[in-house]
Amino acid sequence: MSRVDRFLEMLVRFAEDNVGVGVPLTLTVGGLLVSGTIISQKRYFDLFADGFRQGLPAKFDTETRDQMTANFAAWGQLTDPEADQASTSQDVEGKKRRAVDFIHLGNVQFFHPAARTPFLPGNVAACWRGRCDAIEGFFLGALAITD
Repeated sequence: MSRVDRFLEMLVRFAEDNVGVGVPLTLTVGGLLVSGTIISQKRYFDLFADGFRQGLPAKFDTETRDQMTANFAAWGQLTDPEADQASTSQDVEGKKRRAVDFIHLGNVQFFHPAARTPFLPGNVAACWRGRCDAIEGFFLGALAITD
């Protein structure tokens, strides 16, 4: 059974509780470095919806595009009451809170140890969602490309 690093969980909660304030972070996940800025779940799904809308073929009318975008954006507001009770953790003050399952990054870049340059997402909504229990390590700060 994997466990989520409590400090990482606190950083994710900070981004959720302070929407608009991002912390630059680089994660180690499955041998890759994933570098970006922690964003809230709401911001992630807003960016995802925008990227999805931009990728839709022209055959979809404006009403259909708006409805599909709204459906994706609504995911940022969803909570699961049963999950809240089933998966809880204690914060620094000892209060029970819903466990953090996912981390969301904006301005994301992927680095492979054998590659000289990062892999960059090809769409405008450069965001990433990953399971917190799959993160092997992290450090404060985003990676930059240098020559």
